[in-house]
Amino acid sequence: MKIRYFFAVIAASFHSPYLYRAVAQHWKGYALGYALSVIAISSLLMAIGMAALVMLIPTFHQHDRYSVDEQPHSSAHASSLVMNFIDSIPVITIHQGEVFIKEKQPYIVSLTSAHIPFIIIDTEGSVTSLTGSDAAVLITKKNIIVKAENGGTDTYPVSELFKNDIVISHDYIMQKLEWLRSELLWIIPVVFLPLTLCFLMVWFLVDVVIAAVIAKIAMPFLQLSFPFDALVRLAAVAALPATIIASVMMIFMPYLFGLYRVFFYYIIYGCYVFFALSANRNKKEQ
Repeated sequence: MKIRYFFAVIAASFHSPYLYRAVAQHWKGYALGYALSVIAISSLLMAIGMAALVMLIPTFHQHDRYSVDEQPHSSAHASSLVMNFIDSIPVITIHQGEVFIKEKQPYIVSLTSAHIPFIIIDTEGSVTSLTGSDAAVLITKKNIIVKAENGGTDTYPVSELFKNDIVISHDYIMQKLEWLRSELLWIIPVVFLPLTLCFLMVWFLVDVVIAAVIAKIAMPFLQLSFPFDALVRLAAVAALPATIIASVMMIFMPYLFGLYRVFFYYIIYGCYVFFALSANRNKKEQ
């Protein structure tokens, strides 16, 4: 298949009933392989998007590059929130399993500009639990208390988490972020891309078979009669628009919760499967 035709088919999958009629009648043998090739390209785009997000990490220290007034949900806005969160963390000294800070206590670290408490630091004993607090973490002199998913709390002794004395400062956190960036930049092509490719292909094949089975059940209502292999071809090509849109969302809207992306994917996929079947209702008249 010529490269120009390859991308022309991708574009046609968004709008052309003629393509879906051709897929049902003539695309025997390579529709599934074509769709898997698009999946591979989508995986590569996702990896590039992940790498672009990781590249934001070393710019966190450039304060004047970001502002909390940036457009909400943009990458710059997210970066400014993270940077402000890091800046609000006081210098924490851990010595012989005990926590020390110089600031007035209880000290509250907010998660956003709305001053929603996320961490409470109190080494003087005035706050001993997270009961009635919106904060997720409480750091006392000897323990770190974290809210659990079941509504309770988990307690971790500082002496077990930090075997050696340490000073957690802004520079220390930035060094860890730099380390994380360098690690992720090789993990993405070596680990993330192959795993994503394998996962998406398996997910895609399962989706195509399920969609073909549902289409087989719906055929009497649409007054259609196709062999199962034709339905598999239609389901494979109908998945292209949803796959591409999901990939774009992954790259440009990474803040969107994963379940919402999955929901949008299946809504779009279902619509295009219906479109593919509808395009073949009057195929004999074409």
